Amino acid sequence: MAVKELTDYLENGNIKNSVNFPSCDMGMCQAESRVAVLHMNIPNMIGQITAILAEQGMNISDMTNKSRDKYAYTLLDLEHKAEESTIQKAQGAIKGVLRVRVVKVTARFRGRTVTLDKQERKDGSCKTIYLCQAVGG
Repeated sequence: MAVKELTDYLENGNIKNSVNFPSCDMGMCQAESRVAVLHMNIPNMIGQITAILAEQGMNISDMTNKSRDKYAYTLLDLEHKAEESTIQKAQGAIKGVLRVRVVKVTARFRGRTVTLDKQERKDGSCKTIYLCQAVGG
């Protein structure tokens, strides 16, 4: 059971049965990309996050926000690819944002739609990994 929950978190950003974080489940991501934001549970946090996305012309197709005590977790499904500059801006410009993670990005590779993911290294840098299976044809 724990393996399935960890896999669901890594692949879709969903959190289930966590001691420290709220349960948050949006199912499998069907949108162009999904972004997960861990932040402090304070007023106007969602407004600030969505304002940065709106400035970049990004439309949110689905969103959920759950909180537990002083922390909150927001999942955003976007109709466009989440640009690295937008993610960095959200993490750096909004006081109270603790972590922003691009959970899923779809792209075209050799005529096929594939899912891309970012893998964070211990030094804070990221590398792009390509999931083996094709998402569509």
